[in-house]
Amino acid sequence: MAVALRRLLASEHRVVAIGTLWPEDWQTHAGNDVEPHQGTPAVRELLVRAVRVDVPPQFSAMEWDRAREQRTLALAVESCSSTRKLPQFLAATPHLLRRYADADPYCKALLTAAMDARRLGYRALFTSGFLEHAAGGYLDEQSRANPPRDWYAGALRYATTEVKGAVAPLTPLRTSPGVGPADGFQLADSLEEHARSARSQVIVPVEVWDALLAAAEDADDLERLGVAAQSRGYYRYMHLFCRPAAAQGRGIASYLIMRNLEDQGRAEEALAFRSAAAEAGDTEEMEHLSRHWERERQMDKAKEVWRRAAADGDAAAQNGLASVLARDGDVAAAERWWQRAAEAGHPQAMRHLAESLETRGLGRDAEHWWRSAVGAGEWWAAHRLSRLLTDSGRADEAVEIWRPRATLNDTGAMVELARALEAAADPCAAAAWWQRAIDAGSTRAVFGLQNLLFRHGNTEDAYRIVARAIAAGDTEVIEELCKRNGGDITLIRDVESGLRRACSTGSRAAREVLSEFLCADGRTDEAVTLWLPAAEAGDLAATRHLIRLMWLSKNHREV
Repeated sequence: MAVALRRLLASEHRVVAIGTLWPEDWQTHAGNDVEPHQGTPAVRELLVRAVRVDVPPQFSAMEWDRAREQRTLALAVESCSSTRKLPQFLAATPHLLRRYADADPYCKALLTAAMDARRLGYRALFTSGFLEHAAGGYLDEQSRANPPRDWYAGALRYATTEVKGAVAPLTPLRTSPGVGPADGFQLADSLEEHARSARSQVIVPVEVWDALLAAAEDADDLERLGVAAQSRGYYRYMHLFCRPAAAQGRGIASYLIMRNLEDQGRAEEALAFRSAAAEAGDTEEMEHLSRHWERERQMDKAKEVWRRAAADGDAAAQNGLASVLARDGDVAAAERWWQRAAEAGHPQAMRHLAESLETRGLGRDAEHWWRSAVGAGEWWAAHRLSRLLTDSGRADEAVEIWRPRATLNDTGAMVELARALEAAADPCAAAAWWQRAIDAGSTRAVFGLQNLLFRHGNTEDAYRIVARAIAAGDTEVIEELCKRNGGDITLIRDVESGLRRACSTGSRAAREVLSEFLCADGRTDEAVTLWLPAAEAGDLAATRHLIRLMWLSKNHREV
């Protein structure tokens, strides 16, 4: 279809694709009182010169694949994936919204109930019972009194009528095997999106909440509805939705219930609920419950929380049990459980086991598990392994740990590689990596290179490294300078101009460093002028600095 349209547009003749116009569009172009073949001379001329283009009723497989690649069509493609009637769907969307806006009070109430239910997180098909019950919340007193006998049937008929032969506000669907009546109704995606934007601040009537309580069965739906109720302060509904979801193992639902119980001071109920979740296999709740018993100094109960799941082979529970055993002083048993979890691929267990072995002086065994933890993605394991190798005189191996990551432009790895290269007695390569980390924006690298230069007697370049960063207004370097070298008058004097430039950009850290330097250099009056504009503008922190400086300069009367 797209190819045919491009060919027509490239033609030397003016073309109207008659097949793309809807019947009512004819009325718009030709006038309400004429037939399509009549009308004004301009219309007749247009019709004479027109070329009919027959558009296929649906996309071909190749055209559909191309449409799916377009981000702007993602919602429309997903909405009509079963029919591939993408042009009809796009053309029908504004008419669909108009169908909703023009509906009578009963049909509009029915559709609005479905739209708000979707907004709250309900994803299942809408049953007739839900729609009929929930619609009552959107009808005024007059509409609820003596409604037409067939008000629901008429509203449902209006809502399930397709617009432009492509999509209806509500589409009947049957998910059960065999042929028969619909199991429920699916809301058009365009109406759902309209509800999320146009009705985001509208209060959902209680009838909808009650109807959802009767209709919702899926655990994910129940959890989403519970979250929606909690965010609106409807704690009774939150409990009613979250309790069945928690019973089906939904962690967020359990957390919301326990937090609400604790906020109400119902600690025993919260503990009972947490215990039930732990018994159901929720490892996160096992950890919370174990921590609770540890705080209560009931270590036997803390161990028991983990032991059942650990015996069943749950690696997270094995790691948790080992941690409790280690805190209780049973290191040998802890290491056995950590090893079982580590062999099952649990990264934290690898790290804990390596730490325990290293503490006991078993460096070689610890190294094995540190390497396993690094391979499993434990970031700090790389640091600990690097330190272990360096301390044992194998800094060259530590270099190889960091080099692959550093070559991928990982700034933290560049810093660690530079340190490892220094330990491996390769200062030139270390300086090169320090500089690459500086170029990547690392504050630590600025002082790392400075310290390297100091150690090799290159004081002039060492000062220049920091001065260059300060002159560029690097506030992180200035803050670090304040910690490390705030009392070094020689260094501060060399970079005073850079500090003043940083002060002009609003850097408080630069102002604090320069102020301290000016006071130490006997130029307190200049330090006062640094803080005066900000203090006059109402900055309380600047006012405190100014008062202290004016006291130091003995301007008591001004204070």
